[in-house]
Amino acid sequence: MRGEAGKGRGCVIFDLDGTLADTAPLIAGIVNAMLADRGSPRRVTARDTAPHVIAGARAMMGAVLEIGPDDIDAAVSEFRARYLATPTPKDCLYPGAREALGALTARGFALGVWSNKLQALCDKTLAELGVAELFGAIVGTGPEAPPKPDPTGFNLALSRAGGRRERCVYVGDSELDHQVAKIAGVPMVMMTHGYGGYDVAGVSSPPGVAAAAFSELPGLIEALVPV
Repeated sequence: MRGEAGKGRGCVIFDLDGTLADTAPLIAGIVNAMLADRGSPRRVTARDTAPHVIAGARAMMGAVLEIGPDDIDAAVSEFRARYLATPTPKDCLYPGAREALGALTARGFALGVWSNKLQALCDKTLAELGVAELFGAIVGTGPEAPPKPDPTGFNLALSRAGGRRERCVYVGDSELDHQVAKIAGVPMVMMTHGYGGYDVAGVSSPPGVAAAAFSELPGLIEALVPV
């Protein structure tokens, strides 16, 4: 992975859903297929699923499918199997994300991903979006990495990318990501285009440094990790 080339300058660890990619429409389509197969007339939109994407598949299945705890494990397995079989549309990648990742790599930053998405789904999504090779580490949830805000996955991503905590920035889109940054002890850039709701009128301002577009990100990262 080309992300390893940037070890000397600093390290940037990214959340995935809502930060790098707008996967909520894809996820809503999978959930609607599951509802249809269950004979339910209910349908959900991307807006309905977005807040639950942050918390992971188990929380989303319980909230969006409206099923009881005894049925969640089977629903999660079905959802993940459908997701693995569904191609990721190229336009899920947020505008300017590819260019910002390339600019950060060119400026000497190592890049990594830490997501609540299952490891296999992280690998699949980033590969299908054509950006996997830019990251020195891609870490999703699994046996080695419990869900956020547990810092284990962040620490794995940082280590595998070859980064140092004192020269690292975390980029996310939600309060959960803010908790990760606080626990990890690193500064954060909040992408307000994501699922945290910070781009919606009436929602409180995001904590710390915020970016409304990826064009702003390289400059903000450089200010947080001075030469």
